[in-house]
Order: sequence, then structure tokens, then C-alpha cells
Amino acid sequence: MIVLDLYSEVTPQYQRLKSYFGQPFIWCMLHNFGGTLPMYGDIQSVNEVIASVTAIPKVGLGLGLGSG
Repeated sequence: MIVLDLYSEVTPQYQRLKSYFGQPFIWCMLHNFGGTLPMYGDIQSVNEVIASVTAIPKVGLGLGLGSG
């Protein structure tokens, strides 16, 4: 099983669920859920979170861009 945490940049669950009880997971960031919203955000915070998440064993990173 691999868990995709699709809304990690806003409501991360890996901390609350102890890295999904030891299961491999992918920290994901979806920019627009397939809509036509512009891309924006706090890039400094995202960089800090990505740096801390990649230190966790069994974790990957995902980035999703909608088709607009």
C-alpha cells in the first residue's frame, strides 16, 4: 500500500497519523484540482516542509497540475 496525501500542503495528515502508521506515503501538492485557478502560494513554506518531509523514511513527493 502506498498512501497519496493529496492535500498535504494545506492539511497534512502524516503527522497526526504517525507517518500513516509506518506505511510508505507520497506527500502531494495539487495546484488547482483540475480547475483554472492561478498558481500561487508561500514558496518558502513549501520548501521548508519538503525539506522536513524528505527526512522521513518511506516518503516520496508528488506534484499535480490540473489540465485546466
